[in-house]
Amino acid sequence: MSGPPLNKRIPRRVAARKFAHQDVVLEGEIAGQDLGRLAQAVESIDAPVATRLHFGIDESGFRTLTGSVRAVVDLNCQRCMQPMAVEIESELAVSMVVSDEEARQLPKHLEPWLIDRDEVEADLYAVVEDELLLALPMVVYHDYPCIDENLYSSGEATESAAPESKPNPFQMLEQLKGGKKD
Repeated sequence: MSGPPLNKRIPRRVAARKFAHQDVVLEGEIAGQDLGRLAQAVESIDAPVATRLHFGIDESGFRTLTGSVRAVVDLNCQRCMQPMAVEIESELAVSMVVSDEEARQLPKHLEPWLIDRDEVEADLYAVVEDELLLALPMVVYHDYPCIDENLYSSGEATESAAPESKPNPFQMLEQLKGGKKD
């Protein structure tokens, strides 16, 4: 999904079931500020989210939405706690269902996208946002040493920080017993 900006805005609400029967492909961008849950989970989203989405019907007759999404977000480095840009990408493969029973019948490679039976249009941004939230890394670090090298420690004592030698508390017992016997 690399290349020049697409500059075509993806609509929030789509007739997903109808699009599946029409084999529609949507390629474009979603503004970061339109993805509120993702914006709360990261420091910032400075660039639009690039998407390529294909609505269709698979060989088993399931209405599907497949494609890819890519975003660049700022997350805090867990060492220095400063923001750093992180690219997140996800491939999605979902099937439009109207009940939990339909969702249980899906093959393992498809995730359910629950769409109200009475609604003509569904929220496409919610699906894209779910995929991006699931793709966020658990922990991020800069690729370079971003804090003072002296702050890195394995927890082991070094020569300069060797513990003081303390008297053995059992030495007195040894003396009382009369010392070591060979």
